[in-house]
Amino acid sequence: MAGLAEAKARRTARLQAAETQQQEQDAADAKQQAERRAERERKELKARRVRTFKRVVSIIILFVGLAASLYGYQTDRPVLIAVGLIPLVILVVQMVIREIVGVIIGEMIRGFFRLVFGGVFVVLAMLCGGIFS
Repeated sequence: MAGLAEAKARRTARLQAAETQQQEQDAADAKQQAERRAERERKELKARRVRTFKRVVSIIILFVGLAASLYGYQTDRPVLIAVGLIPLVILVVQMVIREIVGVIIGEMIRGFFRLVFGGVFVVLAMLCGGIFS
């Protein structure tokens, strides 16, 4: 009888240990899943901030280009008008390309145009127009 009670006690202890181990594993899995979710949310927030910054830079470049173009119109400098309107033309072309080609390739092209052409042409417009002089 004592052997049977002892075997039953060992079996109960093993079942309890297995249940405790399963609960610990479930808790570790839940913690890991929460960490992954938090990391994904941080990445999404960062990506949203980057997109917002890019939009602000794009708008600034557009307005500076338009201001340079208006200055060229007022001072009767056709080169400055043309160079100042280039950022606007680039933004329109970007929108068309984005619709035709797709979002991912459009983002790459847009970033390239914005960095290379937008900034260069706005600075060129200012220098050609004599805004700094």
